[in-house]
Amino acid sequence: MNFETQPQETYATLRIYHAQLEPDQMTALFELKPTMAWKMGDQIAIAESEKYTDTPKAVDAQTGGWLLSSKHSVRSTDAMKHIEWMADQLANHGNSIYKLQQSGYTVDLVVAWFSDSWNTCPALTPELMLRLANLRIPLWFDVYLDKPMDLSVLS
Repeated sequence: MNFETQPQETYATLRIYHAQLEPDQMTALFELKPTMAWKMGDQIAIAESEKYTDTPKAVDAQTGGWLLSSKHSVRSTDAMKHIEWMADQLANHGNSIYKLQQSGYTVDLVVAWFSDSWNTCPALTPELMLRLANLRIPLWFDVYLDKPMDLSVLS
């Protein structure tokens, strides 16, 4: 069965947040270099946006954060490949993730999905869902549809 999907861009980001988060401890725990990490109170650079020109260039972090993204590691527009890569990175860390969650840390996996078509969607296999369930990682999709839906097809 082919679940290949065709957005213009997609990537997955593991996000870990907590007021007491120490980035070096997370890096040592997962034995991975984060894409971005900070402590509460650090200045965080905000990505510039053509749409939102009044956005500040940096803000004081309200909590600590540790992010790991597949954006520059996986060359595919198939969301499953990005999620599989992340599951591979975290394969032996299910207990660590559970302990963090029990200690009040927010841990999730967000998949950014950029498409200019309304006729596309991500798909997950049962095997991949099981891998994420075993890691105890909630998954959600952040979907950006660039073109408005053509409602005339509904008439």
